[in-house]
Amino acid sequence: METTTVRRLSHDTAGVLALVATGHTVEVTRNGQPVARIVPVQPDVLAGLVASGALIAADPTAVRPSRLPAGPGPSTTEILDDLRSDRL
Repeated sequence: METTTVRRLSHDTAGVLALVATGHTVEVTRNGQPVARIVPVQPDVLAGLVASGALIAADPTAVRPSRLPAGPGPSTTEILDDLRSDRL
């Protein structure tokens, strides 16, 4: 891990960021005390899977039913009440 001061960071931001872009982590210090850590961006795993075709992204515009229609027979509440009746 590389170390730099707040002063150097403010004077040479592009240079410090270029170092981070090569994969180095830079710890920023003020008066000898660490105050920040600049780390390289990690690759987006999901974007990589979509790009490789291993994953199909969800369609955000897809219409999803908000509720399934009730079928014939007792309701869920009635079934649960029946199952729980022996506990009372």
